[in-house]
Amino acid sequence: MVHTSFYYPKRGGSQFIINRLAEDLTILHEDVTSIHLSECTYTLNMRHKNIKAIVYTGDIRQLPDILSKPTCDKVGLTEEWGRELQSLDSNGTTTLLCECNKNDYSWVYLPGPETKCHRIIMTGNFSPENSATNLPPNRTTCTVEYSGHLSEEEMLWEVKSLPFDIKPVAYNYSKNSYIIHSKDTASLVQKTINRLADHGIFCCGRFAEWQYYNMDAAIASAFDVASKLSRYSS
Repeated sequence: MVHTSFYYPKRGGSQFIINRLAEDLTILHEDVTSIHLSECTYTLNMRHKNIKAIVYTGDIRQLPDILSKPTCDKVGLTEEWGRELQSLDSNGTTTLLCECNKNDYSWVYLPGPETKCHRIIMTGNFSPENSATNLPPNRTTCTVEYSGHLSEEEMLWEVKSLPFDIKPVAYNYSKNSYIIHSKDTASLVQKTINRLADHGIFCCGRFAEWQYYNMDAAIASAFDVASKLSRYSS
C-alpha cells in the first residue's frame, strides 16, 4: 500500500516542507484578484508589472474571474468555456482535532455505515512534536475526518462512540478538499491547461490541474512546470 512506509518531518509537520522550499525566496502574501496580459507580459492586481510567466496553484474554477476580459479574449477563454470551468464540482472535509489513547496506528479506517466519519489519522504517532506537552504519557493526538460538511455538534456527539477514548480539541471545515470528475472533466481541464500554457500561465497542483494529487505527485508536477519555465529566465 502507498502508506505502508513514509517519511514525516520530526518538527513542524507538513508546514516544515513548505518552509524549507520557501527559503531564500521573496514571498508576498497577497490575494491575486486580477491577471492582465499586455502584449507579452502580465500585470497582477494592476500593480505588479512585467511578469513573463505565472505558475497558478489555485483553483482552476476561479481563473475565469481572475483573468481580465481582454486577457480571456487573447487566451481564447470564452464566457461559455469559463462557465464550464466554474461548474466543476468538489467535495469538502470536516475534521476534528482530538486527543486519544496511545496506539500503534497511523490511519484507522471506519468503512461501516454506523459512523459518519471515515477515518482517524493518528497524527501524534507521526512525530512526538505533534502532541501537546501537557498530555499524560498514555495519551496522544489524532484527527477524525468526515467527508462533506458536518456541524460541530454532530461531530461531538458521534466521537463519543468511537474507540481510543477520543476527546475533541478543535473543529475545522474545509470547503474544497477533493476534486470530482464527470465524463467531460478531463478533456475540459486539459484543454484549458494547454491553452493557458501557450500564453505563459502554468497550472500546478491538485485544484489547478484538477487531479487527485498526493504530495509526491504535486512535487513531480512542480518539477515539470519548472523545466518549462527555463525559457522565461533570460
